[in-house]
Amino acid sequence: MFQQLSQRISDVFRSFTGTDKITDAMLQQGAVSLRNALRDADVAESVTDQLLQQFNEKALNQAVVSGAKASDVLVKLFHDNLIEVLGKDDDFSLKLSKKPAIIMLVGLQGAGKTTFAARLAKQLKKDHSSKCLLTSLDVYRPAAMDQLATLAQQADVDCFPATPDQTPDSIAKNAMERAKSESYDVLILDTAGRMHVNDDMMAECRQLQQVCKPCEILFVIDSMTGQDAANNAKAFNDQLALTGAVLTKTDGDSRGGAALSVRQVTGKPIKYMTTGEHLDDLDNFQPERIASQILGMGDIVSLVKQFENKVDQEKTKKMAKKLLKSGDFDFNDLAAQLEQMASLGGMKGILSKLPNLGGQLPMEMLEKKLDSASFDHIAVMIRSMTPQERAFPTLVMNVKSRQKRIMSGSGRSQKEFKAMLKQFQRMQKMAAKFKGKNMMNMMGKMSDLFGGQR
Repeated sequence: MFQQLSQRISDVFRSFTGTDKITDAMLQQGAVSLRNALRDADVAESVTDQLLQQFNEKALNQAVVSGAKASDVLVKLFHDNLIEVLGKDDDFSLKLSKKPAIIMLVGLQGAGKTTFAARLAKQLKKDHSSKCLLTSLDVYRPAAMDQLATLAQQADVDCFPATPDQTPDSIAKNAMERAKSESYDVLILDTAGRMHVNDDMMAECRQLQQVCKPCEILFVIDSMTGQDAANNAKAFNDQLALTGAVLTKTDGDSRGGAALSVRQVTGKPIKYMTTGEHLDDLDNFQPERIASQILGMGDIVSLVKQFENKVDQEKTKKMAKKLLKSGDFDFNDLAAQLEQMASLGGMKGILSKLPNLGGQLPMEMLEKKLDSASFDHIAVMIRSMTPQERAFPTLVMNVKSRQKRIMSGSGRSQKEFKAMLKQFQRMQKMAAKFKGKNMMNMMGKMSDLFGGQR
């Protein structure tokens, strides 16, 4: 998310040079490009107007100190303005003091409410040791009830059973009784959605709000919704006492406008964002990090969190000990490294969270240079090897018949196979240098292990 917007905003600001203060002429020069960039990112027109007005008021006649660039000053001002728009002083915490604390999820069909319900319960259990109960109020889609039950099992939390012949409010009342009697800390209600905002859905949500008196009503919205994000957010906010919003599918090809629009239109904080396909891919929303992403400054905090949560530390330590002791590196080791990289979203997922050098290197160029697709091809070729071949690479490198079988089994060309062997041999040589080294020396060389192909 935000990659296209980040690139275009960086291009606008880099064009300003050679001045001791920000002038009206400079702001006017960049206004059209900034407006177009925000519009193409699906930021609502009213939000764009407000964002640019605030920015221009703060930037006009701002001094450019000696040694600094006008572009740096403008980026800093725009960054601070984005943080304000995204909710710098908002309270992003959940109100969970009441037992059970009832959290009601609302939004259109397909927004990701059901999956988010399980993600939230899993996070609350992990971070706060909360005893959570989930229940589906979607009596119109039996599959939704089954889906929530399955996800609850995966998240290792309880799900209150319901059937389509019941009414949403009767299910909610029964779930509340069980939550109270069995001392649950949190009850999460997954309400029914519709393809579009309509009176029936809103009436049902208002009725549930009256019956359940939830501590939190979270509006869940697909970040790929586009320009409709502002309209949908306003519709729900006008009818319900929303306490916050949730952005889903932020790892997709969304343009990022929903984040700016939803917060500005509702005046309510965005509390969470989902960042991948797994139940653990849930982040607390932090305006500073999002503003940095929009301006191409990366999100190192999120990347570090991913490393901590997803990289298998035991496998990493085991491999490190092996390299330090023998310097050996086989196809099993390479497969393990590719698996770890895939768990972080692949090369694209990693690069998207790194600073883009002020926009000087577009993401498309970085991806092409690193040839992220080749990693998938390598994984397929390794899976086409026998266990013996993975453990003893010389069998693959020296026996032509084995090479032909692997190419045939993986569906890769001879050119791709030779490129894989060349990369593997380079990594073998690098791994051999680790033998007998101490850990600090090893860490100093680890960055070279996955260097670009030569």
